[in-house]
Amino acid sequence: MAIRTELRCFQREAVLLPISIIDDAGAAVDITGYIFGFVVRARFAAVALFEVADADIDIVAPPADGVVNVEITAATLDVAPDVYEWELRRTDSANDAVLAYGSFYVRRSLTEEVGS
Repeated sequence: MAIRTELRCFQREAVLLPISIIDDAGAAVDITGYIFGFVVRARFAAVALFEVADADIDIVAPPADGVVNVEITAATLDVAPDVYEWELRRTDSANDAVLAYGSFYVRRSLTEEVGS
């Protein structure tokens, strides 16, 4: 079962997002050997706003705890402030499945100049 959660960040700021992968009973999933993909899209859009490849998704030790860190660069987050959709998928062969998903909030910093 995929877990729904909200992720929040600021426009043009690098982030490291910890995501827990749990089963239907709420127990951590052992993610040893998993390959991941992370995608963010405008709501109902067919094309991704951006994707994060497995190389930028780190399994937090030990893998049995079911936690990954998704690294998103400031350049990648140079997007319009809005509410988007995200999902984390397992993408290794014969195991393609959504593990977690939800709303992805990108906010403009209040200290940033308007129009920048």
